[in-house]
Amino acid sequence: MLFSFCASLQISSFLDPTTYPFLSCNDKKEAETIICNEAKQHYKKLNSQSLTSSNQSSITKPSNKEQQSSQATILQNFFLTCGIKLQATSTAFKPSTIKEEIAQYVATVNLYQTFSQYWYANKDRLPILSSFVRQYNIMCATSIDCESSFSIAGFIHRKNRSSLAPSTLRYSMILREQVKNEQT
Repeated sequence: MLFSFCASLQISSFLDPTTYPFLSCNDKKEAETIICNEAKQHYKKLNSQSLTSSNQSSITKPSNKEQQSSQATILQNFFLTCGIKLQATSTAFKPSTIKEEIAQYVATVNLYQTFSQYWYANKDRLPILSSFVRQYNIMCATSIDCESSFSIAGFIHRKNRSSLAPSTLRYSMILREQVKNEQT
């Protein structure tokens, strides 16, 4: 429990551009290894889930990307036949590894003033790290755990207050009245 809390703290301070400069080199390296290990565990889960789901489905359909690429090829052939020159545009993002994203983060972390500015600008460029940011640095506006803790605290307070015996409650009210009378 203590290790996971410390690891969460290290990850959240590593991914916050305002606290990143204050971390020691050892803390930065430790946070990087924790993030890499968690990302590997996440990928293992995804791969095992995709293997089990692909084994369960016996009918294979062409994927949406394959259909889009074949349509794009047909369209490109049509334009070439018409004599229209195509401009080469590369809109596809190269899938990056967690280590590449960490290197990109470390290189660009000092360019932004605040946490929200940085991650708003880089959420698409660093998708793996931005998922870690959502998990470790961002708290939901309403969380059930938070609400239930306040609710439980209120219930205990009411229960303790109402668990006074009637005579005890009467004596405490009499004492309160005496204190008020003495002060005036």
